[in-house]
Amino acid sequence: MRDHMPSVWPEYHDIAAIPSENVLAVVGFGDACTRASVCVPMRQLGSQRVAEVWRSDSGKVQGGKHGDVSFVSTNGAMFGTVRVAGDRSTDAAAYAAYSAIVEAIRSAGYPHLIRAWNHLGGVNLEEDGVERYKRFSAGRHDALTGYGFSREQFPAASAVGMSERGLLIYFLAGREAGEQVENPRQVSAYEYPPQYGRRAPSFARATLSGSEIFVAGTSSVVGHESVHVGEVIAQLDETLANLEVIISTAAARRGAKSSLGDLLGAKVYIRNASDYDAISARLREAMPQSTFLFVESDICRSDLLLEIEGVVRIA
Repeated sequence: MRDHMPSVWPEYHDIAAIPSENVLAVVGFGDACTRASVCVPMRQLGSQRVAEVWRSDSGKVQGGKHGDVSFVSTNGAMFGTVRVAGDRSTDAAAYAAYSAIVEAIRSAGYPHLIRAWNHLGGVNLEEDGVERYKRFSAGRHDALTGYGFSREQFPAASAVGMSERGLLIYFLAGREAGEQVENPRQVSAYEYPPQYGRRAPSFARATLSGSEIFVAGTSSVVGHESVHVGEVIAQLDETLANLEVIISTAAARRGAKSSLGDLLGAKVYIRNASDYDAISARLREAMPQSTFLFVESDICRSDLLLEIEGVVRIA
């Protein structure tokens, strides 16, 4: 009998107080990579330096490697990472990375992608006349569909910039498939019109897996269009509205009620560091019970000023 997806969740801890029990992986950002198994070149904002600590209730954790993918696994979940240097085209890098991921998760017996975090150097820059994010989307799509993934199997995901060249991805996979959830306020990313690239972005707005809702990177998009261009607080409030809807929609699939206030924590990507004070103040007012990790990062669209993601546990 196969193991079901265990409970897996992130916590944000000061780098001087990272727990040692039930830890699946530690993701560090910028100058906060102490004890990190993955270090993302992305500057933290604010005075506190925290790490993203992924924990699981499934017991023993074992390490492994398959090709270019390094991973740890438990009875039902696998957490892995892959990095591709910046010496090849972005679409080729994305294709190589996702091909390596699929081969690794299938070989290890965790064939279902639940959540992926994509970090791309110069995400909004043009490469041979095409924005790098659009090239990334094409390479990811071609790899996933080439390995037989249907749109209903695409994971929740984020794709943001990082301060170094190349592509860095970390991901969560499971023995059991998650359930894809879409936001009724938005066009599904994989159905975006051609203006967003040769291949539409291959991700879900959220994935239900085990007891958790893994919420994708969420921003100020209604339908398929960016809204409130140039207005950071208006974009933040639209983002919070999208988060509220996707969380409640996902929880309803399980006959539960959840809302924005149930986020275990939130990772906040901010394009312009000068917006940090306004964004953090508004978020702490809207979500006083939540812990936050703020990082400076370009967002996948050049007109978006912030993006927020998180995880909710269903009671």
